[in-house]
Amino acid sequence: WQSTIGSDVDPVRNLVRTRVAASCAVRLAGNPSLLQPQHGCALVAGGGSAPQQAADGNNLSYWRAGTDQLPAEIVWVFTNRIALVEGVSILNAGGASNEPLRTFRLDLSLDGVQYSPYVSGVLAGSEDLRNFETNTMVCRYVKVVMEDACSAEGATLNEISVRGSLIADADQDGLGDDWEIQCFRSLAND
Repeated sequence: WQSTIGSDVDPVRNLVRTRVAASCAVRLAGNPSLLQPQHGCALVAGGGSAPQQAADGNNLSYWRAGTDQLPAEIVWVFTNRIALVEGVSILNAGGASNEPLRTFRLDLSLDGVQYSPYVSGVLAGSEDLRNFETNTMVCRYVKVVMEDACSAEGATLNEISVRGSLIADADQDGLGDDWEIQCFRSLAND
């Protein structure tokens, strides 16, 4: 799948021209969240209970951390691709125990050591679906941090969806990004 950049209609020649992203951009079919095993993404670290439920596609399941466990974080890694992150959606319904998350942070990294902030926010104390659109950023690691809760008991996060594309050569230097990261731990080498 390729991302459509735009299209136009030529009424004289009776055709539609469609411009698509570079051939290295892979669009995702099915669940649009990048945080899925079928997209080469694996959960590698998680605090609190049931961190895998934060991105399982089920709005009724949830990731929970008690107040004594906050801030709690979970980390996903893209095993053989680089991700171009374009936006984030968070469903904050409070779980079965009505413990909604108050503040969160999502950080991205190419090497799993140095993280850059991507988006952070304050969520409402009730059922809240929020979409965050910001600049695009490339990464191999996605870290979500539950910072504090609306409840004295803890915080839950029902679902997080990270939107974007999987790419093979983000810096377009002809070297596969997975190989560059593995050998040089950055995309700065040509």
